[in-house]
Amino acid sequence: MMVRYLFVASCPVNECLKQDKPMSWQCIHDGTDMYINEHGYLSCENYSHVAHICNWRFECGEKRGPHKHQKRQKTDFEGFSHAVIQGQPYIAKEAGTLWMKKLIESLEIQFG
Repeated sequence: MMVRYLFVASCPVNECLKQDKPMSWQCIHDGTDMYINEHGYLSCENYSHVAHICNWRFECGEKRGPHKHQKRQKTDFEGFSHAVIQGQPYIAKEAGTLWMKKLIESLEIQFG
């Protein structure tokens, strides 16, 4: 059974100024909170928008750096892993280490 948790992470876009600032994320389409599951899917609160993490584009609100010319950007395995590690104290507190391990394994497959 897939279990999802509130998505708390720093910006996964390489060289973003908010790479070390964990935050909760909202769906750009409906404004609801975003959730992450151990199989590497992100979804909005009501499941209207669901996709593998490698298919999402991220916009953290930063107007400088890599977001200056293109707000919403894709990430790579390293960028997303770093972002999740930054948010790990928030997610792992609820999810546990086995859930986090499964997430990282799923990300390796996605970004493979």
